[in-house]
Amino acid sequence: PFAAEDTVQLLVKVVEDEPEPPRRHAPGVPRELEAVCLKCLRKEPGARYATAGELADDLRRFLVGEPVAART
Repeated sequence: PFAAEDTVQLLVKVVEDEPEPPRRHAPGVPRELEAVCLKCLRKEPGARYATAGELADDLRRFLVGEPVAART
């Protein structure tokens, strides 16, 4: 989710910047999917999915048209 001229600049961005929402680059991305992606990319470990199973559950909810937990 980050781009830079060199590795040092890239690492600084990874540490200091929040990733841009996917819809900023691809407006067709559904909001629910964007919420899932952004939750995966949160810097604070406690703010991300605790397990791969939780992520899988949210992706399943997205695929069947249910509200995702990432938005709550």
